[in-house]
Amino acid sequence: MRKSQSFNLLPFAFLIFSIVLIVGCGDQSLPFSPAKIANLNEESSDISMEEESTGVSQVNNVKQSTNRKQETLDQENKQVEQKPENNGIFGTWYIWIPGSATNYYDENTNEYATHEFTPGADAGQIILNENGTYQMSYGLWEDRTVRGKWYLSNPGEINGEPGEALILSNGSGGTDWAIAPSQDGSSLRLLQNSGTVWNDGSSLWLFDSELYR
Repeated sequence: MRKSQSFNLLPFAFLIFSIVLIVGCGDQSLPFSPAKIANLNEESSDISMEEESTGVSQVNNVKQSTNRKQETLDQENKQVEQKPENNGIFGTWYIWIPGSATNYYDENTNEYATHEFTPGADAGQIILNENGTYQMSYGLWEDRTVRGKWYLSNPGEINGEPGEALILSNGSGGTDWAIAPSQDGSSLRLLQNSGTVWNDGSSLWLFDSELYR
């Protein structure tokens, strides 16, 4: 009787299990190759640099925006400082005619004899409004309140003076009046357009009175 050959499955199963275990552990213990790790490091570095660059850019944008706002604010403040209302020009001003002395001379000898002093006096008022209008009450010229518009003169328009003035169009007496600072800037003067001109054709303005609060 022929003896049949037996096949032992146990060693074969153990071999298969060992191969699967080795392959599986190898995949789990080395999820990334050295090349992949280097690429990940480079990508992480690039992201960090992009984030840092973005942060710096945002900070610079904020600084530039702040600088522009400050420049705009400075410019607006400068314009406000240059406006007449910032100098306290608007409101009510009173007209004051300064005192004066009149000299008298001897008819025969033409020598000085005496003088007569006329004290100063209030003569009315002028109200300047921010909307470009005015009210003028000047009793020596007419017994009513005149209303009209004012505008800023050009430098040199008032007798060649460098400063600017407010010109009241068609004021008391039917003439234009100018409110201009004194030569030393300590007070305001009221000048009247004389209706005559200088050699260069510009209007001749005559001092009339002073203005005070």
